[in-house]
Amino acid sequence: MRKGLIGRLLFLAGAAVLVLTMIEVSSYAGKPEPDKVMLKAKNGDVPFNHTKHAKDLKIECKTCHHNMGKTPEKMACQDCHKPEKGEVASLKEAGHGSCLKCHKEKQGSAAPVACKDCHKK
Repeated sequence: MRKGLIGRLLFLAGAAVLVLTMIEVSSYAGKPEPDKVMLKAKNGDVPFNHTKHAKDLKIECKTCHHNMGKTPEKMACQDCHKPEKGEVASLKEAGHGSCLKCHKEKQGSAAPVACKDCHKK
């Protein structure tokens, strides 16, 4: 009797995990990936080629969208990273901390690192 109950509980737990995973994946499937994104900045907006980074360079979604599982409705950088400082890094801090850091690590590549290369007025 006890083995049967434990087996049923394990089955239900596994089914719940499967259903939750399917819900999470389907919430992203309904939103098309943008080809390009324009990030607003004081010293010139930053055009971001989403397709190049995601498809061509094969950068995993979670590299930038690190809260995908927690807050799927917040997919744009500025949804969490506001221009001003707060509980999380500001948009500027996040961009320079993640984007610029990655570009500098890719020295010798075409990844821009000068301010004017990213910030377009």
